[in-house]
Amino acid sequence: MIKYSSLSEPMSPAKPRRQNLSPNTSPSKVRSQRHVEPTILASGVEVVPNTTLPVPSKENMVKTVVLRSKKTQKIPLDHDFHMQLEEKLAEMFKSEDEDLVLSYRQIWSDGGFNCEKGEFESEEIFYRKMRRALLRTKSIHQPQFASRVTRNEANLSAIERMLGYSFENRDLLLQAFIHTSINPNLKKRHTYQRMEFLGDAALGFMTSLSLFREYPEWEEGHMSHAKSAIVSNSYFARKLYRRFIVAGLKLEDYIVTKSEEIREGIREFQAVFNPDDDDLIYSLQINMTPRNERDGQAYIFPKILGDCYESIAAAILIDSNWNLVKMWEIMRSDLLLSQEQIQILDENMLALKEIDVDKAKTNLQKFFNS
Repeated sequence: MIKYSSLSEPMSPAKPRRQNLSPNTSPSKVRSQRHVEPTILASGVEVVPNTTLPVPSKENMVKTVVLRSKKTQKIPLDHDFHMQLEEKLAEMFKSEDEDLVLSYRQIWSDGGFNCEKGEFESEEIFYRKMRRALLRTKSIHQPQFASRVTRNEANLSAIERMLGYSFENRDLLLQAFIHTSINPNLKKRHTYQRMEFLGDAALGFMTSLSLFREYPEWEEGHMSHAKSAIVSNSYFARKLYRRFIVAGLKLEDYIVTKSEEIREGIREFQAVFNPDDDDLIYSLQINMTPRNERDGQAYIFPKILGDCYESIAAAILIDSNWNLVKMWEIMRSDLLLSQEQIQILDENMLALKEIDVDKAKTNLQKFFNS
C-alpha cells in the first residue's frame, strides 16, 4: 500500500507521452493525456493521482456519453414526493433555533423553495437540485459528514492516550480539531469556534484560582501579569505541540483545515520550534511587544493550535458533565509554573516597574521644561 506521506514528487509524467510515440505504436497503448488537479488530504499532503490510464474501448466510451447525458438532464420527481417534501420543510422551519432556520433558508432558497409561502416556486422539482439541498441539510447536523473527515478511531484513541482521558462522546474530541475552512456549509457551532470560547474562559478561571491559592504573597498586578502570560494563545499553541511531540504524533494529521495559509503557518512553526526554549519567555515577549513590531521567529505561532488547545479543554469539560476539577486535572500539568518560571516572572515585573519609573521621570521633565 502506498503511503501518501512518503510521496516526494508528482506521480503524473512531466511530459505528454503522445509526443514520444513512434509511428508503429498501437493506439490501444496510448495513455490518457488529461490534466488532473492534485488531491489535498486532511493532513495537507498533495497527491497527484496516476493519470497513466488505458484509453477506454469504444463500448465504454458510448456508456460514458450516455451516463453523462443522464447526469446533466433534469429528472423530475413525482408529485407525491413533491408534497411530502414541502410538508417536511414546513416542519423544519418551525424550529426555535434561529441560526438553524437561517441555514435552512439559505440552503432551500437555492433549491427553489419559497420560505415565506412554504412551497416550491415551480410546479416541478428536479432530482439533482433536491439531492444537493438534502446533502447540505444533512451536513449541518453531521460535522464529520459535512467536513468529509474520515472518522479515524485509531487517531481519536491516540489523542485520548495523549491527554490521559477517555471520552464518552468522541464527537466532541473530533469537533475540537475542525476549522471552519473545511466546509462552507458548516456553522460555527459545528466547528471548534464555540468550544474555543468556553475553553478559554474555563482555563482562565482555573488558572486564576491556582495562582491565588499557590502564591498568597503575590499582589494583584503580579497575578494578572502571570495569568496574561499563561492564558495566551501562543502559550497554549506551544503546550499542545509539546504534547504531540511527547506522544510521537504528527500534528498535521489531526488538524482539519482546507486553508493552505494555516497549513503553511503550522509547517513554519514546526521548523523554528526548539523544545529547549521556555514557553513562558516566548509568551511574555509576545505580550510586551506591539502587534506592528512583532517580526521574527519569536513571534511565529499558528493561532489554530492555541484555539484547538482551548477547544480540547472545553470538550473535556462538556464530556465530564461540566466537571471543572476533572478538566483542570487533565490540563494543569501544562499550566503550573516551575521555580525557574517564577524567577523569570519576578525579573520581568522588576523590569516593568523600572520602565514605568523611567516613563514617569521623562514625563516630569517634559512638564517642567515646557
